[in-house]
Amino acid sequence: MWIWEWNSSDGGDADEIVQQAVSAGLHQLWIRVGDSMNGFYGAGELDDLVPVAHAHGIAVIAWGFPYLWNPVNDAQWTAQILNWRAPDGQQVDGYSADIEEETEGVMLSAQRAAVYLELVRQAAGSRLVVATVYPPTDADWDGGYPYGAMAPYIDAFAPMVYWECTEPSTDAALDVARLSTLRPVDVIGEAFNFADVGGRTVSPSGAEITAFLSASQRAGALGASFWVWQEATSDEWAALSTFPWSAVAFPPMPSRVKGNSDVRANRRAFPVKVTSVSAALEPYNLEFTNQGVPAEVVTFTVSSVPAGNLSCKIDVLRSGHIVGSTSMNSFSGGSRVLAESVQVAKISGDTFAGRPSNARVICHP
Repeated sequence: MWIWEWNSSDGGDADEIVQQAVSAGLHQLWIRVGDSMNGFYGAGELDDLVPVAHAHGIAVIAWGFPYLWNPVNDAQWTAQILNWRAPDGQQVDGYSADIEEETEGVMLSAQRAAVYLELVRQAAGSRLVVATVYPPTDADWDGGYPYGAMAPYIDAFAPMVYWECTEPSTDAALDVARLSTLRPVDVIGEAFNFADVGGRTVSPSGAEITAFLSASQRAGALGASFWVWQEATSDEWAALSTFPWSAVAFPPMPSRVKGNSDVRANRRAFPVKVTSVSAALEPYNLEFTNQGVPAEVVTFTVSSVPAGNLSCKIDVLRSGHIVGSTSMNSFSGGSRVLAESVQVAKISGDTFAGRPSNARVICHP
């Protein structure tokens, strides 16, 4: 179950929250503790919740809302969440990034999402990293939303399957079928109503909760959670408490490439040759920390591209450090040479133009 506003969830009483979670047979609690506006603000909530939850065998997944105006800054407060420790050394069991769209004020792009999640992956180490995402509707799945750019850095997708006035089973099955081609899926169901935005005024019934869980399990979802604790009704709690969800083992992820914690070992790396480096003035670019000073464009070619539909992650490196990244989704391979450019921020005070550079490309079908 997802916890959004701590004091509105059983009055912020960790003991009450955990006791209800135990009674309902929950295995995880997802709690909001940070966002781009306020940074990491939930240390007190974690101090209260994590030791009690762990004592009862319940994992705690911290979550945050990155607006992606500056992905590097977002990764910094996210790292603070992942670095949090209780007095006895306990920590959160994982992190989920709520990746929203422009309608929520987010500056979403494939590159911004990839830069952010790459840094989160490094901070999380072996702990769970989940991308909370929009459902893969036809428009979003066909390029409107950067699922492919996120996939190399996460362990699972958590689509927000809020059915409102439609039948809950259909959307759940479709979302799991599509997203599971990239990563395992843990669906998020609707335990609230849309009255505050002029939509459905009645919360889902227990029967709807059961139908959603049944369809998700049949489709192969690893698990399910619900938004949101503070609005869940007794009927909804009863339905999720009695649903016989069979335990599903989380599929083992391949080990990561040594020295490159963001990329799975089964991703094939293709050789890259940097052909030129040229300076480009960026007077104001929120994506880079060196705003208002010259950035650069690195142009290179990718050779030996295999045939087939590929999604590729490109990193530009200088002195072993990643200085720029981009991605290509739904790229049709088969050509012998591919030209690509990446805009990068300089590391020190002088330009890197003319200095040795390299890049790496990680692609998967």
